[in-house]
Amino acid sequence: MLAALSNFIPKLSTLAHPLYELLGNKSWKWTSIFDQAFGDIKYALISETILMHYDPGLPVEFSADASPYGLGAVIMDVYPNGTRRPIACASRTLNEHEKRYGQIDKEALAIMFGLKRFHVYLHGRHFTTLTDHKPLERIFGPKTAIPPLAAMRLQRWAIILAAFNYSIKFVPSKQNAVADALSRLPLPSTAGGESAIFKVEDRLVDCLPITHKEISHATRVDPVLSRVLELASTH
Repeated sequence: MLAALSNFIPKLSTLAHPLYELLGNKSWKWTSIFDQAFGDIKYALISETILMHYDPGLPVEFSADASPYGLGAVIMDVYPNGTRRPIACASRTLNEHEKRYGQIDKEALAIMFGLKRFHVYLHGRHFTTLTDHKPLERIFGPKTAIPPLAAMRLQRWAIILAAFNYSIKFVPSKQNAVADALSRLPLPSTAGGESAIFKVEDRLVDCLPITHKEISHATRVDPVLSRVLELASTH
């Protein structure tokens, strides 16, 4: 994370110099000097030199990542020269149930966590989702059908994602450094920070009394909808 944002931190080498001493061959001992340096760097990362105000006129990228015990997410404005500046960051710790998820489910959960946290910035506009987990590019791709063999949890999340105007892109982990760092140093809270809109959507999807196959069959046998389907398929 520090390397990804180093261009925006003045005198970074001076701030981090005490910490570099810990990389030498000396005996490792954490003192108040190192604690002060670590605090100064954390303050620099949340200062106005790093975080920018949201600009709806610029393209926005949203990236998320998961570690074995936490989730991290960040949204960034992309400037014409390709520079990326963070708008807001979020993280949380996985609860005991979520820690037992497979890695693909954890990575997908990180995306859902970030979307819910940054809903006010992302809903109603196009944005690019970055993930370092390649299979999610296929499962959550907005132009691809939901894989029928995907776990029900992933299918449910894919349905919620359909409400957004987004593209999804795989990036190597080193290009997802900010979200990765946040997931490895998460806030202690395990709350998802879900908006009321998402809570309603989750509840409705969970409580659907029928499956998509039953809807498809009912559409084909309905006298009106079957005619609509026939006309739509011939154009």
